[in-house]
Amino acid sequence: MAFEQEGWSLFESIDQIKDWFRDLTRDSSPPSFRTVPPSELPHPERIMSLMDVPLEGGPELNRRPDSGTLEVFFGSPERSTFGFDVMREDVGDLSALGALTLFEDHDRSARSVHPTSMVVVAQLLTQLDDVATQVIGPGGRSTMYRAPGGAVADIVVRQRMSAETGRWRDPSVLLQTIAVDESEMFRVTFGHFELSKFELQEFMRPAILIVAEPRDDTEGGSWRHAWVEPATTSDDRSLQDGLGSWV
Repeated sequence: MAFEQEGWSLFESIDQIKDWFRDLTRDSSPPSFRTVPPSELPHPERIMSLMDVPLEGGPELNRRPDSGTLEVFFGSPERSTFGFDVMREDVGDLSALGALTLFEDHDRSARSVHPTSMVVVAQLLTQLDDVATQVIGPGGRSTMYRAPGGAVADIVVRQRMSAETGRWRDPSVLLQTIAVDESEMFRVTFGHFELSKFELQEFMRPAILIVAEPRDDTEGGSWRHAWVEPATTSDDRSLQDGLGSWV
């Protein structure tokens, strides 16, 4: 299991993770956000119109009814749009992928990361600029894949609505239910957690993402597993809210 995130820290024990999290809590806790329901999101034709893209010969957009995220078919390289060649490796904010990503949430920025698979043309990770946190998890990114006849893309970037304040969780109770294997090490990062394109997410919250891996994984082929811990809590939300199938 691989996550192309930034800001990873490596720890040898759960106690070290708690100390790291305790340092985070010295700053003010970032808010959580309600997301726009899929039924209230702009229709693909409306997006094309607002972005001044011709409907004839342009990319085909589909908004998933379950999560509300966008799926895009760019067609063949000869039908490239926004002046964008789908075989390009370097993808910037002015590309089709970047333009659609930032259209979905104007208060984010996107940065390109090197593809980790031969089928991936390009991938953008996002950050919530209004609260200065990265987005972690399977969502919060836009990925373009090679496909027969051109390329397809998943824009897994949810539009946000109102913010909800919360408070940091007590570091002493964090991860207390996790069964730890002495042979494992832990890679940990912090940000706002976003689910995959297959899940409805009504609430985005600050969380820590933890990936456990064997200490002696010299060849990098051993099994890894990951889980999420909510970083904040409030009287109006359960610890499971916003984490979908990850709880």
